[in-house]
Amino acid sequence: MRNSLCHKKFEIEWKALTDEFPACEQYLTRVLYPCKHSWASYAINQNFTAGIQSTQRVEVMNKIIKDKLNRSSCLTDVVREVQKTFDQQSKKAILSECKNEIPTKGIPSIMDEYFPELDKILREYLTPQILQKQRDQMAQSLCYDTILIDDWLPLLDAFTPTPSPKFNKKPIYHAPTNKYQEFSNAYVYSIMVKTGNGTPNRADVCSEAAKEWNKIKSKSREAIDDVIRNYLATSYNLYDIQTMRPRFSVPREDLIPLPTPTTIHSVDPIIEISVNASAQRKAANEITIAEKKLTEFEQINNITTDSQLRNDMYLKIENLRSEIESNRKRIKKLKRNANYSQKCREKKCKIINENQEGVKSPDFFN
Repeated sequence: MRNSLCHKKFEIEWKALTDEFPACEQYLTRVLYPCKHSWASYAINQNFTAGIQSTQRVEVMNKIIKDKLNRSSCLTDVVREVQKTFDQQSKKAILSECKNEIPTKGIPSIMDEYFPELDKILREYLTPQILQKQRDQMAQSLCYDTILIDDWLPLLDAFTPTPSPKFNKKPIYHAPTNKYQEFSNAYVYSIMVKTGNGTPNRADVCSEAAKEWNKIKSKSREAIDDVIRNYLATSYNLYDIQTMRPRFSVPREDLIPLPTPTTIHSVDPIIEISVNASAQRKAANEITIAEKKLTEFEQINNITTDSQLRNDMYLKIENLRSEIESNRKRIKKLKRNANYSQKCREKKCKIINENQEGVKSPDFFN
């Protein structure tokens, strides 16, 4: 009905609508029908609207400009922001036109003719939206300008993998005297190799090592030695550790020295907290969470070669360290206040008991 291009057809469709839904006839006749010239296609097409049927585009433009200006902006700022918005839209339009000029974009035979096996695999694992993006990229690839490189061996030499890191096999006990200490060293070593972190949280890994030791301490000496050898033989995870670093020269701006944070962790476990100390327990939980995040960020900082990412990781690491130190000071302060309160209560109870004994004493009545 709305898209009817003829007035008579519109009236026929309107009457059919009111007959089909009599309960809404009063609303349709009173509200929508009087303003039909503003929404019916037969009336709208009599005026030039450039295909626009709502004010949504104008409202969006108003919001974009309003977000960039304030009540103190002058007229030149308004003109500058409007012109900047127009320039951005012009660039997007030019890019869209360039993509649409590619003759192979959208041709359905491209995938079947050139990439049939690959398209079969993509259809099996990708969603329709992602599949369409992949097809568009492969269709555009037929228009790429390619260069045949005969001497490609120097390209392989341009990158060299960094050697696998070496971790200390005696991180906890430098001179172990029993099987438990040997097991703890081997267990912590395997954790360092798996995570790629050479300085894990000592309190956490020692606690985990003690739990694992409780599981195997009842076994024979030979079985325990086998477990220790397996931990010491843990292989490196090259996907997480190994990185590729260019040997050729890079621009000077990429060599700006960034502050590389030294890896530090809390060595001593958190002070023992009583059950009823909720504030201390909350601070301790925040320390645990922050230390886990700190370990992850330090691993990212150690393996990344991107300067911007390293800078972001450095800022996050410094914030986490400040948070951990603040919570530790808070725990000490809360514990000191709790001890002072406990001493005050004990002193008060002692004074009360002495007064009660003085009242009950026979010498007092004599």
